[in-house]
Formats: sequence, structure tokens, C-alpha cells
Amino acid sequence: MLFWMSDYFNSRSTELAQQIEILDQQVSESVDDFRFQIKQPQANILQVIETISTGLDHIKKHVHELTTGFQITYDIDDIV
Repeated sequence: MLFWMSDYFNSRSTELAQQIEILDQQVSESVDDFRFQIKQPQANILQVIETISTGLDHIKKHVHELTTGFQITYDIDDIV
């Protein structure tokens, strides 16, 4: 068990923390971009909504990947 903790979990924990930080940055950038697009006077609202939807789908994919990563660590904890 200590072997698993030191060789696998600690390195994965760091990777997951980095991925969460990247995801948080992506969400912040997307929100800023969405706000900017909406405030444009010539903005085509349907195009803006489509762009926002695409951005949210991209973020949703990353969230799913992180959730899966966390679930794997929980499954391993249950086994150990």
C-alpha cells in the first residue's frame, strides 16, 4: 500500500491538481470571452450562443476527464 501511495497516487495527485488549475483557467477565460462577445454591438446573438455552447461542450469534456480521474483514485482507495 505504501508503494502505491508513493509511486502512483502522489504523482497522479499532482497531475490532477495541475489539470484542475488548467480547467479553472479555461473556465475563467471562456467566461471573459463570452462576456466580451455578448457586449459587442454588432453581435449576432445566435452566433454568440453557438460559440458559447461549443466552449461549454469543450469544458464539459475536460470536467468529465477529471471526474473519471478522481473516480479511479477512489476505486483504488476502496480496493486498498
